[in-house]
Amino acid sequence: MRLQTRIRRHRLCQRSEPLGTPSVFAQTMDGYKAIGQKECGQLANRVRSEFKNNAASVGGLSLTELRLCLFFEQRRFNHFGYAPQGADRLFINTLLEAIQKGT
Repeated sequence: MRLQTRIRRHRLCQRSEPLGTPSVFAQTMDGYKAIGQKECGQLANRVRSEFKNNAASVGGLSLTELRLCLFFEQRRFNHFGYAPQGADRLFINTLLEAIQKGT
């Protein structure tokens, strides 16, 4: 099944929705299997760092890179045991918006 078909089958959340909806969507791609745990973490951490300096940097990512970052952010906050707030939630919302534009 093509990636874009799978994305359309999962309703992406709006900014005001709880994190549960994007969390479910984020898990539809296993970033660890796709490129490896270390590589997925490095990509997501690099993108997150660049985002802090320039939010528009997310616009240059491929759909796959965006989904890998979203997957890793879901894993990050699952590990932390709490939902992202503030700048963290803004980053996740930005990833979701970029994914929606790419579908």
